[in-house]
Amino acid sequence: MKKYILLLIFSCVNITNIFSQNFGVSRIVFEKSHSSDQEGENSAVVMQDSFLNFVTKDELEVDSQAIQIFKQFSLSKMYELTPSTNVIIEVKNDTIWKHIIQYNKIIGDYQRVDTSGKVFYHAKFDRSMMYKEVDFKSFNQTLEVEYLPEDQKEIANYKCYKVVIRQKHEIDPDFPFDSGDTIFELYVTNEINLPVHSLLNLYCDSQKFFPLEVKIWSENLKGNYTTYKVVEIE
Repeated sequence: MKKYILLLIFSCVNITNIFSQNFGVSRIVFEKSHSSDQEGENSAVVMQDSFLNFVTKDELEVDSQAIQIFKQFSLSKMYELTPSTNVIIEVKNDTIWKHIIQYNKIIGDYQRVDTSGKVFYHAKFDRSMMYKEVDFKSFNQTLEVEYLPEDQKEIANYKCYKVVIRQKHEIDPDFPFDSGDTIFELYVTNEINLPVHSLLNLYCDSQKFFPLEVKIWSENLKGNYTTYKVVEIE
């Protein structure tokens, strides 16, 4: 009888371990940062000119001081002054949690990520308090996914290959500047089973990969980038 009890306990432990390891990792930390080069500064100037032409074309009454401030705006300077953050994704009791650290303090609240495409927001002062739900699947995002398996690199001992996702945006004729589609340049692995939307505001139902390096830009603002680079995996 003792033999069967021990066997049952051993089996349950093994099943629990297997289940808890379904995601392939228990913790990933990314550094999120922003950068801008000369091409980015040039594209920002085009954007500024479009806005200025829009607000002045009908001789509307505008705040001249605000216009001067806007003319002095530098997107590259803004990126330079924007501090980097750490995005931390953890698996606890088979639940995916995400939070962001800046200057060793949590900014924003905890996010509980569901594989169905939903993200639930929990107050950082009381994680049991859920106050908002966002369903990325319901956004009906139009994505074009290009696989480049020949473009490979090793990241944190994982073999990764390149995937480029284009998030399509409809042109608003009443808006003075079209930033174009959003481009996500990813290096992904198939060995980690976390959903893409646990890191990015992007729902990829049929994609069985997870990015370990990300570079994001708007099509008409190329040169202004947001990047995610993995710094720790457990």
